[in-house]
Amino acid sequence: EAESVLDELVQNKNCRLDAIYLDGFSPRKNPALWTHSLFGQLANLSQQNTSAASFSASSEVKRNLVSANFKVSKKPGFGKKREMITAIFDSEKNTGSDHTSKKMEQKFSFSIPHQSKDKVLVIGAGLAGILTASKLSSRGFKVDVMEANAAPCEEASGNAVGLAYPKLSNVYDSSCSLHCCAFDYLTNEIKRLDIPVWGKNHLAAKGLIYLLQQNKTRMHAGTPQNLNIPEEHIRYLNQQQTSKILATDIPGDSLLFTRAMALSPKLMANHYLSASCHNSNIKFYFNTFVEKLIQHQHHWQAVSQSSKWDNYQAVFLCCGHQLHHLLPQYSIYTDQVKGQIDRLDYQQQLPEYPICGNGYAIPCDPAEHSMVNENCSLWVGASFHRNTADQITTTTDTSKNIARACQLLNASEKEFQWTGSRASTRLTSSDRLPLVGQVHYQPTKQIAFLQDNKMQTSENTPGLFINTAFGSHGLTLIPLLSEYVVRLFNSELMPINRLLMNALDAERFAKRAEKHSRRQLVPVLK
Repeated sequence: EAESVLDELVQNKNCRLDAIYLDGFSPRKNPALWTHSLFGQLANLSQQNTSAASFSASSEVKRNLVSANFKVSKKPGFGKKREMITAIFDSEKNTGSDHTSKKMEQKFSFSIPHQSKDKVLVIGAGLAGILTASKLSSRGFKVDVMEANAAPCEEASGNAVGLAYPKLSNVYDSSCSLHCCAFDYLTNEIKRLDIPVWGKNHLAAKGLIYLLQQNKTRMHAGTPQNLNIPEEHIRYLNQQQTSKILATDIPGDSLLFTRAMALSPKLMANHYLSASCHNSNIKFYFNTFVEKLIQHQHHWQAVSQSSKWDNYQAVFLCCGHQLHHLLPQYSIYTDQVKGQIDRLDYQQQLPEYPICGNGYAIPCDPAEHSMVNENCSLWVGASFHRNTADQITTTTDTSKNIARACQLLNASEKEFQWTGSRASTRLTSSDRLPLVGQVHYQPTKQIAFLQDNKMQTSENTPGLFINTAFGSHGLTLIPLLSEYVVRLFNSELMPINRLLMNALDAERFAKRAEKHSRRQLVPVLK
């Protein structure tokens, strides 16, 4: 909002500022109000000797003011603040160039893409690995994909069906922005590749009922209005409307995500591979567990128990919870989460839409039905076990999922019959945002710092990228973020803005820890 308001003021050539008070909390808590481009807009609205002041004494604020032609000084702060920043605009420094034109330089990278299309390695053949390989292949790279399992999409991407919808909150934060961008990109990809939507022949092709009384997120009835989302995307339903649509008495209101979709991860992966005219550039190695990576001067080497592969220009780690084996330092701020889903036959009429609340219930595709009556099966899930990597199904989790189905559909246990289960493990980060980007490689022998739980950062390692930690929202996020990480590697225009790139930075936790440790070393002046 701040940038859009300032844009309107810039259009008014008679508008000039005399004084600017910067009060947007700290850059760490509210980075959107301290961007380089926003300071550029302020410079375009300033005149000679326009003053600026802020309680913040951050070096980032100081750098942005200096780059916008402000003369910066620090003064004693008010109250308990030790210092504050004041600044005076010097229009004589301005060469006449428009500061807001720097937005594009900040938002996009204009480097020349790789000219030599050498081999690259993708570790992991789940949905993220296959989409990353497909996008690399379409750019002319020769891609080797190494997978520990006997087939693609065998772990978290192996569920028969998943839900794709934007995860929202009452505040338009980085997570909300990412999900909106990713869902919009996914919708366009489905049209482009003609990916089939689950249940297209016997249920509503699109839609999702989100029960507000059962959800544990920050979504509520006013969320669509607070985020300015039009009704054709999300519609509020009261208790009577919700019960009518679901054909059962639901004790609460809901949100109808009219464009949400149920999709098969395996079908999506196959469509990406079949749509690429460069499939011959992709070679799969199944039953291949990469024990370690070796970085040479100009290439990478992958080593398994029985083989070695050389001459990789870059390596992409899309291996979910197995990331801990190759980059053990990431075990500090990522969790392995085991989830079990169960297929249940239901004696009543299926709901018109999939349902989310305390868990989810998705009507089965006709090919998945187990009863003679082919319209009465549901996938229900999911259990949640942190720091668990096994994929063993349990009767305890089945009982919990049946209880979830009873709560979601306001039914009794007698109306459900168990017909199958599946468990898998996914990776999630401490702040629930994916880890995407270039990383620094530290082999196991170099990570003694793990013993005292401290992080260590260094220059990023050329050619090493990760694309993982999507949690339970991989179907929505993976298409966009696979495109992003490939563009990042190939030095292309970025599909997301700088704020999201920073929020997804694969080394953000290590950088924060390093910054925190430096602060502790600074003596406090009394």
